[in-house]
Amino acid sequence: MRLSRAGKRVKFSHSSPEALEAVLQTEISADPQLRDGHRNVFIVVESVYSMDGDVAPISDFLEVAERLLPCKNGHFIVDEAHATGVFGPRGAGVVQQLGVEERIFIRMHTFGKALASHGGMMKDLCLRTGLIGLLAIVLCCSDTRDYLINYARTLIYTTALGFPFLASIRSAYELLAGGETVQLQRRLSQLIIYFRTRLESLSAWGPSVLEVDHFTNSPIFSLRSQVPRELASVCQQEGYIVRAIMPPTVPAGKERVRVCLHTGNTMEEIDGLIETIQKWLHQTEKKPARL
Repeated sequence: MRLSRAGKRVKFSHSSPEALEAVLQTEISADPQLRDGHRNVFIVVESVYSMDGDVAPISDFLEVAERLLPCKNGHFIVDEAHATGVFGPRGAGVVQQLGVEERIFIRMHTFGKALASHGGMMKDLCLRTGLIGLLAIVLCCSDTRDYLINYARTLIYTTALGFPFLASIRSAYELLAGGETVQLQRRLSQLIIYFRTRLESLSAWGPSVLEVDHFTNSPIFSLRSQVPRELASVCQQEGYIVRAIMPPTVPAGKERVRVCLHTGNTMEEIDGLIETIQKWLHQTEKKPARL
């Protein structure tokens, strides 16, 4: 946001179309150029959020922006890093799953995560026309491509990927394009549903002990606890690779253990993780209160 040339940067509440509408109405009322289409609004969201695993209501966001900005000066930038390979036709992401790709200004996809190649934090760019950056691809029109080549500092000052990374990335996309990952997507969906169902057995403990979000449709699950490092350590000792997520990665009071499923997991492993957490909860219940 700081690297952009935006004249003003405004937040709205997480995944809330109502909050987006309120912010846009305020800004449009204060700036006639927005209402008349002489200035642009760029709305930046993720399709799948990395900490809670929730999916953004992109269709609702689009409806709000197109209704309040009828001059088509509202432009969406969607980060699909955590949706790549998991959501949509052949892993193309949430935007294509919804069929709204023509209404999105920019989509970003990673080479890491599900593609298991080079990628991570979104620092540099790679354009779909073949120009190589470091960690991601940007799907955009040719005018935007030319603009990024000439003005995006993080692209201008990056270096090309090495051949092993390029070969790995191409192989991953060939598997996606050839439909060879469809069964893996289906398998992951089954595991998500199963894990979500098993998590319901933990809800009885109440949010003061363990707050469980079992409504997510993504492979990312959040187990909030006042002692996330302790819970993560217990799970790790049993062979489950989960991580405690602490501030400043998440806000204070929102600490959690983050669980990420993948297609290599089994239902037996899910059962084992749930049993490990249940055992820890019983032991925690028996501990004397801390002063």
